[in-house]
Amino acid sequence: MTAMRMRHIRAALAGAAVIGALSACTAQQAATTTTTAGTTAAAETSAAATSAGSSEDLSSGSITVSSAESAGSSEDTASSADSTAAPADSSTAAADDGTYADGSYTATGTYQSPAGQESVEVEVTLTDDVVTEVTVTPQASNPNSVQYQTMFAENVSSEVVGKSIDELAVSKVAGSSLTSGGFNAAIEQIKTEATQA
Repeated sequence: MTAMRMRHIRAALAGAAVIGALSACTAQQAATTTTTAGTTAAAETSAAATSAGSSEDLSSGSITVSSAESAGSSEDTASSADSTAAPADSSTAAADDGTYADGSYTATGTYQSPAGQESVEVEVTLTDDVVTEVTVTPQASNPNSVQYQTMFAENVSSEVVGKSIDELAVSKVAGSSLTSGGFNAAIEQIKTEATQA
């Protein structure tokens, strides 16, 4: 009972983090109208571009990998993106002791790239709180971002498939560090969507 309550608290905190990120983005956009805020925003954008090293992702295909094809490790990273999600063919059957309902879930996470705001669609299939399949569909408009998102989509399965959704915190994958922010934001939204009542 206590473990279940802790999982619900973690899910609520994750939702609060997404709302906080949205508030920060809104506040940052409003602040850019002043000279001081404009200078700060330019410095932040420059720092993001430098740390990403020319970030983001080639064509808009999607890559699907199942647990039989891949397994690997994940790294922690902070997500400063917002996301929206809807269940995609989610099942109401849930594991007796699991936190999340089994099924497939889809979410779109957004993130800031040097070229502007970009988004990436993420679909995961959960069984007993474990990701058994992942599909990432690039949705970027900038050619560089499309290239990075495509490389991310082709390589992220080794970081995700076979792991508990609660363990996921993907950082740089195939040279793409900014796409990870959108991916992680989508995962947080999926966790909220899949949480049992």
